Amino acid sequence: MPQKLEISEVHRRISMIHGDQIVLDERSYVNVRTKARFVDNELGEWWTLPKSIMNGCKHPKRAKNAVLSINEVKRRLIDVHEGVVTIVESTYSGVGRFAIFIDCEFGHWQALPYNVLYGHSHPKRGRQKCEQTCIHKYGVSNVMMCPDILKKSRFKRNQIRQLIHWRTGECLMCRGSYETAFVNWCNYNRVDFDWQIPFKMPSGKTYVVDAYIKSGLHENRYIEIKGFWYDDDAKNKWLWFKDQHPRSELWMKSDLIRVGILSI
Repeated sequence: MPQKLEISEVHRRISMIHGDQIVLDERSYVNVRTKARFVDNELGEWWTLPKSIMNGCKHPKRAKNAVLSINEVKRRLIDVHEGVVTIVESTYSGVGRFAIFIDCEFGHWQALPYNVLYGHSHPKRGRQKCEQTCIHKYGVSNVMMCPDILKKSRFKRNQIRQLIHWRTGECLMCRGSYETAFVNWCNYNRVDFDWQIPFKMPSGKTYVVDAYIKSGLHENRYIEIKGFWYDDDAKNKWLWFKDQHPRSELWMKSDLIRVGILSI
């Protein structure tokens, strides 16, 4: 069953788009994807999806092409975005159809007027807000640079095995058999190492290298453990990291066998 949007939020969104023209009968509301009873202040009641009303639909007896006036859209944009966002008037044909907007700093982008009136902004401004929020809450520009959050994220996305670092007692999350074998090898041979170290890339993305070996034959080296490349993006991240840290090494199956981590 679709997640239920709170009734107060449904009222707020309907009012933002339709003013006092349309009212939802609260007793009929189940969720945004189940038909509910609405009342038009001139044309009476009808049943439809709350999601459709929040996307700009009206009573079926009203003109099919009736839309929120462009002047009203411009007024609401000022209220919501405080002059930062404007709309290209010639591209507007309704709140539920794509139009072109202009951010005073980041330029043009295409979006549904309904979403922009609800508070959505230019994608670059959205990323900027996200970075500012992360810095305020966690001290870093990307939540994946926060070790605790990174571990939780990896644990949710993949089948993770938890192992204990032989020296620090830290709980390590290992994805796949190769990472598990590496940590077991370090623990058995008492090789000191750091695990899952995040690095910020110039593009704004985060690259997480698997290990940094701090003692033994391979000390002072970053190690990327890989069974195969999932996509070019992952490989390009590694090539960038290798260029930044020439002593880093890629350990695939043959390398793990050579070092003695895996058996033939």
